[in-house]
Amino acid sequence: MNLFINFLPLESARFSTDFSLMNDWTNKLQFFTGIDIIMTIMWLVISIVILQFIKGLNREKEYYKYYMWNFYFHLFFAVTYSIYYIFFVQGGDCVAYWDASLRLTNLLYQNPENYFHELFQYQGSKDYINYYNNVTGIPPDWIAKEREGYFCAKIYSFFNPFTQGSFFALVVITSLISSIASFHLFDFLKRNSPFATRNSSVLILFIPSVAFWCSGISKDVIIYTITCIIIPIFFQFNKEKEKRLKRILILILCFYITYKIRDFMLLVFIIPLVFTYNLRLSRYLFEGAFMQQLSRVLLVAISIFTIGLFIGKKGDELKKQAEQQYQEFNSKSYTGKKFQIGESDFSNLGILKMAPMAIFSAVFRPLPWEALSPGLIINGIESVFLIVLLLQFIRKNFWSKVSFLRNDQTTVYFIYFVLILAVITGITSVLFGVLVRVRAPLLPFFLFLLLIPKKIEFPAGENSENATDDHVQLKS
Repeated sequence: MNLFINFLPLESARFSTDFSLMNDWTNKLQFFTGIDIIMTIMWLVISIVILQFIKGLNREKEYYKYYMWNFYFHLFFAVTYSIYYIFFVQGGDCVAYWDASLRLTNLLYQNPENYFHELFQYQGSKDYINYYNNVTGIPPDWIAKEREGYFCAKIYSFFNPFTQGSFFALVVITSLISSIASFHLFDFLKRNSPFATRNSSVLILFIPSVAFWCSGISKDVIIYTITCIIIPIFFQFNKEKEKRLKRILILILCFYITYKIRDFMLLVFIIPLVFTYNLRLSRYLFEGAFMQQLSRVLLVAISIFTIGLFIGKKGDELKKQAEQQYQEFNSKSYTGKKFQIGESDFSNLGILKMAPMAIFSAVFRPLPWEALSPGLIINGIESVFLIVLLLQFIRKNFWSKVSFLRNDQTTVYFIYFVLILAVITGITSVLFGVLVRVRAPLLPFFLFLLLIPKKIEFPAGENSENATDDHVQLKS
């Protein structure tokens, strides 16, 4: 099959269909034509073959029996997410990213040189040149003006030649990639944590709100996928040194994409490494428990001070951006369901005062009575489940669990990752619809922390001291 026949204009490769949308009043979008259905089925088959091959390579690992189920779970919620935006919202960002990506791909086939020029600009950039016309179609205005959203559309445009512009074929591809990435993280945790024999840890794969909000054609599925890829790399960087160059290239690519889409996530990824490395350093310098704890306190204080100096003006800029975003979401132009965490104050002291409620909101809200809409009901149910798990965590062997969590390098990283992302999300989101999407990547890690067993189980042949030291190999 020639994937490039009649791609420009895209609609010419399709016969009529009863269902279509006019997105941004510029482009007629069709979803269920013959070519759409064929390409969706084809990519579904390709995805299953790829996943079955990977599963076969890991047949000795008992927990890979969940590998295909993980893909089906992601695909189900990705399709649900897409149908929600197509039929109920009848547009929105999900559809707009795809629409903009189609215009970019049309531009590629009409004039490749102009396409590559467009990759490095957007409507808000200096000396912007508009390369689109009535043949390519015009990207939705609010996407083309937003640097982050337009960059997402550019990423998705690379896939369109292989899907013939099929919306649901692209959904299958994003589900394939995100499911592989999420199981990559799960595989790392099963092999490098004391939860190796803990069956309940499989729950971190099957979190409905994560699969729903971090799916489809969106920013969030990209950020979630990157999160699942780079965190294991952090901890395995010095293992299998022949793979180091490959890991460096992957980190550079992931950091670049993160910077373009959601730049504050770079801090969320990197700052926890500092505190995790402090734990390793204190053990290297001292043998006694007292001196290790004292050195950790000093190292944490030095780290916070150093991070403040290092971020410097960038930190002030991020606080200003956060305040602007807070004010924007609080304006009348945003009509979604909103929440408050107290009086807004974006000074250093003000952020500290807002932090406890921000963390609670990011992790546990919306509460059931706050989630009485189709898009939030899953989150409301999950909040009850998380609160029950937290109470069980507190009720049984609380201090021994806390002692382990703060002395294991993997869990130390997760603790700071959850806290930092929760503070940022809780303070800036304002809208529940924004909150549940941006905070979704922290939920698997928070759930992992809550599922710590009453009796710590280390992989065979390792005692607690060695296991704690060897589970994490940090990048120096």
